[in-house]
Amino acid sequence: MTTQETTKETKAGQVTVEQKLRLIYKVQVIDSRLAEVENLKGELPLEVRDLRDEIEGLYKRLEKLTEEKKRLEKELSNEQNKKEELKIKLQKLEEKIKNVTTSKEYNALEKQIENQKLDIDLANKHIAELTQEIQVLEEKIKATQEKIQELQKKLEEKEKELESVIAETEKEENFLKELREKAVEDVTKVEERLYRAYERIKNKYKNRRAVVTFERSACGGCYMWVPPQRQLEVRKRDTIYTCENCGRIFIDEELANDVEKEFEEILKNFSV
Repeated sequence: MTTQETTKETKAGQVTVEQKLRLIYKVQVIDSRLAEVENLKGELPLEVRDLRDEIEGLYKRLEKLTEEKKRLEKELSNEQNKKEELKIKLQKLEEKIKNVTTSKEYNALEKQIENQKLDIDLANKHIAELTQEIQVLEEKIKATQEKIQELQKKLEEKEKELESVIAETEKEENFLKELREKAVEDVTKVEERLYRAYERIKNKYKNRRAVVTFERSACGGCYMWVPPQRQLEVRKRDTIYTCENCGRIFIDEELANDVEKEFEEILKNFSV
């Protein structure tokens, strides 16, 4: 889209600049209204998505904690079994030492008994450590489960809230999309290049506004000052001008208000 496009002479059947501006601004008005409808949902879609992601992450954490607990419980069971075997062996050694006849055999058994007791003490230490680790894991598992329940409840509330907003806006949103489709068709029939320029400009800015009026002698998009002569030329509606700073398409206030009033009438009839 160049800085200006002139169609001063209007032949029979030829579309004027004013008509082009009217058509493209109608698309802008519909897009702005669609944005308002989308904004009614606020941060809800994002909040719902974030909650779902957080819950999914917590379930993965819960799964890992549970697997780790099972591993430690198996290790604990093995250590307890080992301790029982050591105790049985110790009992047998203590019984055996009662019947020894030589000091050499007695000393040897006494050494075995001492080592056996040390092994049992070591097993008890491992059992205590594993029990403590399992208790810590159980606390983490419980806290994770409680957090999941808390977030699930919050998610249900947010989903219901979002569903309610969607139910309220869905009918109007669908109606607006149908209007937009027809408005875009009307523009592209007249000048597809103008619509392509509109889309390119709109997609550059967060507020999605590509066609703007003047606000206190400034561009309604970037708020850069526009010379009075250029404002006057825009109001003549015989040339399409764009802002030299941001590239947005200019439309005069009177024509913009006229298009907006027509659109409001369409919405009133839809509401009825």
